[in-house]
Amino acid sequence: MVRCFKLPDRVVKRVELHVFSDASTCGYGACAYLRFVYVDGFVNCSLVMGKSSVAPPKIVSIPRPELTAAVVAAKLGNFIRREIEIEFDDVVFWTDATVVLSYIHNTAIRFQTFVANRLELLHTLTAVNHQWRYVPTCENPADIASRGLSPVKAKNSDLWFHGPRFLRDVTSDWPKQPEFLEHFVETDPEIRTVKVCVTQLIEPASDRIYELLRRYSSFHVLQRTVMWLLRYKQALRVLDGYCQHSLNNVA
Repeated sequence: MVRCFKLPDRVVKRVELHVFSDASTCGYGACAYLRFVYVDGFVNCSLVMGKSSVAPPKIVSIPRPELTAAVVAAKLGNFIRREIEIEFDDVVFWTDATVVLSYIHNTAIRFQTFVANRLELLHTLTAVNHQWRYVPTCENPADIASRGLSPVKAKNSDLWFHGPRFLRDVTSDWPKQPEFLEHFVETDPEIRTVKVCVTQLIEPASDRIYELLRRYSSFHVLQRTVMWLLRYKQALRVLDGYCQHSLNNVA
């Protein structure tokens, strides 16, 4: 199987697997390429496998088909690694959707169930921190898988059969990667809104009547208690008057 991709009479220095993904309103898909780097510096790329599907009739948001295409690419890459008899030095996944790269590099925001499930798959199947890279749309061969191409044009498409031109260059000439900040617009429909309820206990002001009403659960008992308190109050007033009268007589 190696002979189908490797050039004859050349010594291989490095073998890499590059998987591209893309989605559109027509469909989504992924394609994989083997990149052979030989000891004399020559680089050769060949198409290994491609896969595409028709897009669902109702698209809720743009990131959803792009994320679905990324999952297809991750599964395709793992399938090739499992089935092909080649030990890869590196596996790289490419997408032209910066929103997908922002999603998979984010670990702080909670997303809707559809997006969260696919992000979990991508984190399980790939090492998102160093395996995923950005590729411009014009150099993404998976764009052909998602939008389609006539048989005549596909037959002569160097981009489809051999991948983008930069794969045959040194890695320093590959597309520059944007900085993915964990910053999202609050109106993004894929971000799950979390409602937080805050309760605060306020101590009631000191009120003797309130304390008295709170102490008794029976209204009859409360009446009797108030009655005795009023009698006690009256008795204190009589006693206070008697004491004042006695003091005046002594003086």
